[in-house]
Amino acid sequence: MMKHPFLLLLCAAITLASCKKEDDAPASPSVPTPASDPISVRLDAITLTGFNPTDENGNYWDGSDATNPPDPEVRVYKSNVLLYTSTIATNANPMVHHSMNTAASGALPIGYADGNSLRIELWDHDGGPYYQYMGQVYISNALSFFYGGDHTAGFTDLQVTGNNGITFLLTGTFIY
Repeated sequence: MMKHPFLLLLCAAITLASCKKEDDAPASPSVPTPASDPISVRLDAITLTGFNPTDENGNYWDGSDATNPPDPEVRVYKSNVLLYTSTIATNANPMVHHSMNTAASGALPIGYADGNSLRIELWDHDGGPYYQYMGQVYISNALSFFYGGDHTAGFTDLQVTGNNGITFLLTGTFIY
């Protein structure tokens, strides 16, 4: 009679050992991890594409007529700190595109984290220490302005328009 309880215990141990644990079950199909949003945007290139041929008073920038066009330079600010000044585009035509990527001071690219404002000013260099303000583009939060939630690598030749008819094409990269 003692042999039967022993056999029952042996059968129970073999049965338990042969059972598959739930931990060994195949994993459910993996759910793709959503792409993260960028932590900053980098301004890589600036092209001046338009500006008014006259100032706010209707006067031509560099003289009494359109035969002497303005000599614009770009100034780029990050949260009100000047970080970049372009070289001067001598005798710029308002109907022609002008690359403003060559630095007189500072350097492109410039990175903007969430909450950093971006201001691009345009000035007419009138010789010597004289400059005339031509207009600006102001963006209060550069990252949220440029990023549309689409997880792209960046943007190329995005048109932005400011006051006084100022228009730029901007190129930038998102940093993830």
